[in-house]
Amino acid sequence: LDHFSPRLKPFLRQPAGRQSCPATPHRHVGNLRALASGSAAMVLGPSCQREHARTVPVQKFGKAMPMGMQPRRSLWWHRSEVKKNAPVQKLGQAMSAGMQPRVAARRSTASRANTVCMCDCVQECLQERCKNFRGVHVRRPQTLRPVQSHVDLLGSLGALGPESIVEETVQLARVGCSEDGIAAEWSSKARRLLRQVGGPGLPFDLSQQIQRDCVELGMVMAKMFPDTGEMQLKLELLGSRFCARWHQDNCICRAIITYNGLGTVYTHDDNVNRWALGNHSSNDHIIRDASDVLRAYSGDVLLMKGKRFPNAVNGLVHRSPDFRYHADGSIMHRLCLKIDVD
Repeated sequence: LDHFSPRLKPFLRQPAGRQSCPATPHRHVGNLRALASGSAAMVLGPSCQREHARTVPVQKFGKAMPMGMQPRRSLWWHRSEVKKNAPVQKLGQAMSAGMQPRVAARRSTASRANTVCMCDCVQECLQERCKNFRGVHVRRPQTLRPVQSHVDLLGSLGALGPESIVEETVQLARVGCSEDGIAAEWSSKARRLLRQVGGPGLPFDLSQQIQRDCVELGMVMAKMFPDTGEMQLKLELLGSRFCARWHQDNCICRAIITYNGLGTVYTHDDNVNRWALGNHSSNDHIIRDASDVLRAYSGDVLLMKGKRFPNAVNGLVHRSPDFRYHADGSIMHRLCLKIDVD
């Protein structure tokens, strides 16, 4: 017996004080042959079977378990313990013993469904279905030629002033309800806004695009908020100064278009830790899942309701995109058009 593995000895020598298995020699020989072949099953005597039954419950693999395989405990005790602790996301019909249970994430269908309404044109923002969303995202193909180098030049020259921003106040109260009068007011203020850009100014095609966006988006905003007497029209260069923290705008509404680089990043409402958001915690604590975020791209229109929007569904949680750098380490500037309703 000393020539065999200690695992064989319980089957070849019976425990003291117990009746040995009757007529066991043929079983011992069968066991040794099974071990040698590696395929046959072990043959146990009655007392050996009783001794083996006192160990942990064994999950059966067919009618017998090959010799040398570690017995696996049955899952009834594991499932009962899991039910006491946390809801478990089922992986197939059963969960293997010893596997760490995964807590199923509770997602609010309502809060995810009313985050942002996706539209194909700016005029769709006026549709009834958009009223129950925290924002509207209009995807538009970028038709402008690359302007990153020109925007960086404006930033290095301080072409938009010491605060890197120029703005105009659009007076809607004095033009009345006439659409022609409102369009003329937006067009006039857009031209004045562009004239404030110093240095080499803006490329012609970019200036024309900003002019069209001011009138088109301004008309939609005027229809969305007919009782608003004035709105703020802004053109801003964003470099090292930007809103890196997740937040909600302290206004009624804001529309933003980014003309180069990446646009605003936003997330679903059920992905936000409201306590961390309200207590000025870091971004890692505000967002539950950093991979579950969305973004606008250059040329897109993103309309975001603020905390003071007169509706229960308001306050889209968002932030500026991360820095992007040139090969020499300098920051890439972004040129953004904003329309604010305060």
